[in-house]
Amino acid sequence: MLAVLEAESHPKKELGYQYLISFNNKEEARLVKKYLPKYFIDSRTMDCENIETCALLTKKLFESGFYNLDLGAFQINSYHHKYPIEDYFNYEKSYKTACGYLEKMIGKYGYNWFAIASYNSQSVLNNVKYQHKLIDNYFEKR
Repeated sequence: MLAVLEAESHPKKELGYQYLISFNNKEEARLVKKYLPKYFIDSRTMDCENIETCALLTKKLFESGFYNLDLGAFQINSYHHKYPIEDYFNYEKSYKTACGYLEKMIGKYGYNWFAIASYNSQSVLNNVKYQHKLIDNYFEKR
C-alpha cells in the first residue's frame, strides 16, 4: 500500500496529503484553471486545502460535468468509484477504500505487480508503466 501511496502522492506535497483534485482530461483542467487559478499547483492538480473546500469544489465540478477526477491522497477515480464526496478527502476512509480495491485486484490476478498496478489501470500498456513507477518507488525508498 505504501508503494501505491508514494506513486499517487503529489511531488509538491507531503506523503499522504489528502486535499488534492487531479484532472484526467487536460482540456478540462485548462478550462477550470482559467476560473480557479489560485488552487492549481500544476497543470492538472488542485490543492483544495481542507475537506470543506474539497467537497464544495468537487460538487461544483460534478455539477459542471467533470466526472473523471482523481481525488484525495490515494487519487481514487471518481468516475469508476462512487463514494460520498467527503470520503475521498478523508485519509482513513480513502485508505480503506484503496486497500479494498487492491485486495479485489489481488483476488482477481494473484499477488503480483500486475495486480498491484491494476490499482491504476488494467490495460496492459498503462499497467506496465505503473508497475515501473511502483517498483522504482518501492526499491528507491528501501
